[in-house]
Amino acid sequence: MTSIVRIMPLSGALSDGPPCQLLELDGVRILLDCGWTESFDVSLLEPLAKVAPTINAVLLSHPDIQHIGALPYAFAKLGLECPVYATEPVKQLGHLVMYDAFQARHQQEDFETFTLNDIDAVFDSVIALTYSQTAHMRDVGIKITAYAAGHTIGGSLWHIELGGEEIVFATDYNHRSERHLSSTALRTLSRPAVLITDAFNYLTRVPKRKDVVASLTKEIEATVRRNGNVLLLSNAGGRFLEVLLVLDRLRESKSKSVLSECTFALIGSEAQTMLDAVKTRLEYMSDDLVGPIQDSGQFTKVQVVSSMQQLDDLPGPKVVLVCHTGLEMGFARRLFVEWASSETNSVIFTDRPDSDTLGHKVLNGKIQRFETQFCQRVLLQGHERDAYFAAKEAEEQRRKQVEEEDQLDLDEDSTEAQQAEKDEQGKHDLTKRAKRAPQSAAFAKARKRTHLMFPFKDSFETGTFDDYGQVIDLDHFREKSVAGTTQQANAMDTTEEKEEVEVPTKIVSSPIKVEICAPIQFLDLEGRTDGEGMRRIVADVKPAKVVLVHGSEQATMEFAENLRSSTDLQLDGLEAPSVGTFVNISSQRNIYQVKLRDELVSQLAFRTAGEGEYQVAWMDASVSSQQQQLPSSPKASSSTDDGNEVDATSNAAPAATPVPSLPQLVQTTAPHPHDTVFIGDLRLSTLRELLKKQFNYSCEFRGGDLVVQDAVAVHKDASGVCVDGPVCEVYFNVRKVVYSQYAMV
Repeated sequence: MTSIVRIMPLSGALSDGPPCQLLELDGVRILLDCGWTESFDVSLLEPLAKVAPTINAVLLSHPDIQHIGALPYAFAKLGLECPVYATEPVKQLGHLVMYDAFQARHQQEDFETFTLNDIDAVFDSVIALTYSQTAHMRDVGIKITAYAAGHTIGGSLWHIELGGEEIVFATDYNHRSERHLSSTALRTLSRPAVLITDAFNYLTRVPKRKDVVASLTKEIEATVRRNGNVLLLSNAGGRFLEVLLVLDRLRESKSKSVLSECTFALIGSEAQTMLDAVKTRLEYMSDDLVGPIQDSGQFTKVQVVSSMQQLDDLPGPKVVLVCHTGLEMGFARRLFVEWASSETNSVIFTDRPDSDTLGHKVLNGKIQRFETQFCQRVLLQGHERDAYFAAKEAEEQRRKQVEEEDQLDLDEDSTEAQQAEKDEQGKHDLTKRAKRAPQSAAFAKARKRTHLMFPFKDSFETGTFDDYGQVIDLDHFREKSVAGTTQQANAMDTTEEKEEVEVPTKIVSSPIKVEICAPIQFLDLEGRTDGEGMRRIVADVKPAKVVLVHGSEQATMEFAENLRSSTDLQLDGLEAPSVGTFVNISSQRNIYQVKLRDELVSQLAFRTAGEGEYQVAWMDASVSSQQQQLPSSPKASSSTDDGNEVDATSNAAPAATPVPSLPQLVQTTAPHPHDTVFIGDLRLSTLRELLKKQFNYSCEFRGGDLVVQDAVAVHKDASGVCVDGPVCEVYFNVRKVVYSQYAMV
């Protein structure tokens, strides 16, 4: 079945911005990644804000801010509400990455763009898949499968299928094996209808790994000889793991060099938690690394710290690995401000920072000195602390006063209900509320509405008795005991929460001037395929169409021109859309979506085709040029191949796509009959099995034809299916079975 497929980049197209694309399949909208930058600039999400309520599902490919950063904000503020799919490492590490980003921002400002609760709400509901596991969006017929991308642990390529239309989404992949990751599985996904990929690294020539490690070692040794510190900046979404393994190798060899005088460290508020999470996902790592981790029980022997005080306590010159290459927040910004002004130190980027960040300007030499506000969160002291607790106490008193007034209202209503019960006792099964004397409107007090209660009846009057007295139900008391224990536990938890005293803080900022004197350089440990690798992989995959959705304009145009001129590819189409532009990437172009009224649909004679996958009907109509809206698409439920059904229902409205409509025509003459149209595909092998099963006919292939009972021959060619033979019972039975394999309209 042919589907209408469209795609619109929301960010990252013809630029180095964070990737985010909107894929539409027959009106079902799927968001491919939801990236942001370390600046968390809300204006970058304006294209996403326009379509967020209409999205039906989200697919995440990597656990870094550039691919998942906008997800908490989109769910909390933009109305995005739909299923989110990712591998387990992307879900787990992405959760911690966003935690780390929030805490880094919170330490230097009153950050309110999103909260920890927003992060929890999104990632706790992410539907986790393993590699090669297929999830079904049943009501819309879409199947999605994740495959290894390389680049980051759990990084994914996505295979999307709808009605035989196969689409592969593959960005930021790596065809080279690394120490902690195997290479991408993209080459196994051959001949898709559409390949959605990027040109981000097309203009880059990735050096050999041993050359990069040698340059890193040389720079660290030179810095240590100057008695300086080395600041290593890496990606927070998993690339820091590869850098850690490189540092481990240097640490093991430091006894033979000047490196014995320095200390290797990783700093981050969630660094240790990330490493603990990684150790539980060995199945996503390289086989060469699994054994050593299982033997030692740890991923790295580099020291892990979570505060500046712990870092300052470490001896000697330091080689410190820290995430957030943008230098916009957290330990990365603080260490850069402290160390960059000294010529003895050095700063090394192992990943390229976002283009709208301080790190990008520093790496590209656009600034040599700058002024900034050095902000940090400190505890309130003295009269500020006293004023804070006084305000909190006053607020608590007001809250208690309101609760006491509400309780008085409840007590009055309860007393009145009891009095009414006494007055009406024996007259009604339910007590009636006593009539109250009218009150003056000026002095009438608003009362809370309470529900009437059933009258109490002593169990002595209704219980059963034996020779020893009333029969005791032990199960009744056992339930009471369990309930009492639960209440006591809840009460203890509440008490402990009340005993926790909130520590008041404030942000203190001071202007600071930074002159960059430390050497700045970039050593490529990004783990991405370069331009030569991209060309070879696309040639091996052999897609019918290619869509380039991420990368600078120069890289995108050069990659597109190379693909068009390639002799190894026979492309039906190549697209490089800009942000906010929909392009049609359907396999067939002569298909349209139209809106049909219910009364018209009820009059059509539908026939089942494609093994029950879809229905077809014939209709003579005139298409109107008036544009209308598509009806609401069905809500999607999802299940996986292992039989576990998951809720994938989107409460958001579906795509509001303008479509042509069919106006009602005034019929002046009788409709012209049309030739019967046969829809379907007959396989001669299937026909042979059906004839044997239904009529026990002898069938055999002779010269490509199926011969039945040595009397009737069935053959296929470009024009269709032909049944030859004498007029007999066998001929009519064969023709009947052949017709049953088609939908005739």
